[in-house]
Amino acid sequence: MQKALSANNRVCSYDRLGEGDAPAGPQTIDSTGKVLTAVLDRVAGHRPVVLVGHSLGGLIAARYAPEHQDRIKGLVLLDATPSAMAAGLTRVVPPSATGPGAEARDQYLAVSH
Repeated sequence: MQKALSANNRVCSYDRLGEGDAPAGPQTIDSTGKVLTAVLDRVAGHRPVVLVGHSLGGLIAARYAPEHQDRIKGLVLLDATPSAMAAGLTRVVPPSATGPGAEARDQYLAVSH
């Protein structure tokens, strides 16, 4: 999709911290928003952009856009992680759980709050 869109538009993408570079600490919606702001500053300056988010990036974009309406002229969510997923995860993976499921739950909850 990025290749097709780039035929007539400037298209930039980035991977969240942890998808290559290790973050300095736990990631939250606030910290990922700060990273996104820095990326937008670098690639777009003060020009508004169409923000596209996929999966967890969709949740981040959906939470970012309302507070940054001056920077975002459009929002596209592709198979975005639903905000209600936190409630479902805590029902399925209880606080007493350990192992990979508990790690995935904790990472999602840290980023989504």
